[in-house]
Parts: sequence; C-alpha cells; structure tokens
Amino acid sequence: MVRRVFPLLESGLIPGAVFAQLRSMSADDVPDQELHGVTNWAANKLALAKLDQAEPAITAESANGGQQVLP
Repeated sequence: MVRRVFPLLESGLIPGAVFAQLRSMSADDVPDQELHGVTNWAANKLALAKLDQAEPAITAESANGGQQVLP
C-alpha cells in the first residue's frame, strides 16, 4: 500500500484524493483509519524531505562571512 501512496502524492494529488484512490483499491476489511494514517504519514514524510532539501535561511552570521555578529 505504501508503495502506491508516494507516487500518487508526488504526482500532485492531495491526501484526500490519495485516500479516495486507496479506498477504491483496498479490500473492505481495511479500515478507513488505516488508509488515512498511511496517507497522512506519507504526506508528512514528503513534506519533511522537501524541508530538508530547501535552501538554508540566510542568517546575520552567514551573510557576514561566518563572522559572529555582535549585538
């Protein structure tokens, strides 16, 4: 199931749409709570990965060549 979630999210589907897709592909005995949990977990994992890849914020020290900036 997890192998299906990541590509759907990465293609731009919102978590609600991914849940609907999973629900249509899953057996009736798979609880909605489990599908929501997997979808939300994967969405959070992707969001954290994007944050890790984001450019670091410019701080006063980095803008000053690494020199400590005195108040």
